Amino acid sequence: MIKELLDNQFVAHHGVTTRGVSAVAQNTHLPAFDLDNEEGVPIAIKPLHEGKLTFTDNNETLEIAAYDHFFKQIKKPRSLAEGTKHCDYLMCSTHSHRHFLLIEITSTQGDVKNLTKPITQGRVEYGGGKFEKAQTQLSDSLIALLQVPAIDAFIAQFRSRVCLMAYAVTGKPAVGTARPFNRYLSIEAAEAGNNGAIIACPAIERHGFSYRRIAHPAPYSLLTD
Repeated sequence: MIKELLDNQFVAHHGVTTRGVSAVAQNTHLPAFDLDNEEGVPIAIKPLHEGKLTFTDNNETLEIAAYDHFFKQIKKPRSLAEGTKHCDYLMCSTHSHRHFLLIEITSTQGDVKNLTKPITQGRVEYGGGKFEKAQTQLSDSLIALLQVPAIDAFIAQFRSRVCLMAYAVTGKPAVGTARPFNRYLSIEAAEAGNNGAIIACPAIERHGFSYRRIAHPAPYSLLTD
């Protein structure tokens, strides 16, 4: 499904030079599992709590496509390859129209506040840090997908359409440094139950998607749609 749409409709619509460009996808029916983003591993499905994003309450077959891996193969057109950011994964229900997710996974060490530190490469690229970068990656990915009529029509069938940023914090923060910010994120996440915090994002919402942010090991439940 997603693989065929990327390999055929996406590359045709965007005029992608197809040599060496092929999507990788994998199906899973595991009731609970983790996803991770590992260098050199297109799709990292892991046992529960061993990755950076936990899914629970799954009762169907899901297709997971390695969108980051697919996109990095694109060389031409340069306007797409160099001018569009991309997320890690696309995931959807295969035998129902329940879930379609765009997923970006990130992490930081020690202190969750590091996720908000500006990202610079000679200049400030993302003043809001990894939070802003992930939102841009998800928004750009969504727009590039919806520009393809066949993909737009396919996605429109799904009842739950979500752009999901997942993050993990490893190591221990300096004593007391992250407590206020951690408390804010805990309250934020609690308001949305097990599926993370709903974040206002007009750039995503205008396309019929919600934007959520979830901290590992909090689970994203696939029971609700």
